[in-house]
Amino acid sequence: RYNEGSLVKALEDLGIGRPSTYAEIVSKVLSRDYVQKQDKQLVPTKLGTTKTHGLQARFPTVVDYEFTAKIEKDLDAVESGEAGSDARLQAAKQLQARLKLILEGEPPFDIFVRWKPLSKQAIGWHPDLNDGVRMNIRPFLALDIPGGKKGAGVLRAKPNIKWEKDRGKEPMRDKAEYPWFWGWDVVAQDFAGVGKEPDGNRWNDCHYSGAVKKAARVTPK
Repeated sequence: RYNEGSLVKALEDLGIGRPSTYAEIVSKVLSRDYVQKQDKQLVPTKLGTTKTHGLQARFPTVVDYEFTAKIEKDLDAVESGEAGSDARLQAAKQLQARLKLILEGEPPFDIFVRWKPLSKQAIGWHPDLNDGVRMNIRPFLALDIPGGKKGAGVLRAKPNIKWEKDRGKEPMRDKAEYPWFWGWDVVAQDFAGVGKEPDGNRWNDCHYSGAVKKAARVTPK
């Protein structure tokens, strides 16, 4: 277990963060309830442990220490005027902008889980690890960053994942809560459902805005 001093030392050894950001890093893991202080020790909470293990198992590229350290190193190179650093800075800025969009979670960077009602769909980057990699990784693959690998989005390589319609038919579902089972045209965003009977097609690549998801949470059922 770490205390604040030993955590900062570990970050230094990994090349993550800088003296000006260490205090903010410690403050964030505390404020988000990932760790709690016990006798000056930073003790992982159940939430922190669950998220860490889940992300390491299912999104290793996103939480890779070396990846984060490389971004830090590139920024240092820019500051010192190292040759080629401007290009690396632009790449880092593009990645930063893309990750911000993923956190906001507006289409096409939204999380969509076919078997959850509209009122339970994630708003912003709040993945449920129980939903599996295919559902939660979609925002990272929504659009390629300039210079990246085709189809890989912000990742280093394109995973073998598709979101076409799954086999089988869904049983009767409420149109307001599961509109995608009611005749989705494979194009429309914020699709509200059509017709008097659902077709039950199990689409996985629907997109819903935060505004529509929020409205579903306050609409009387």
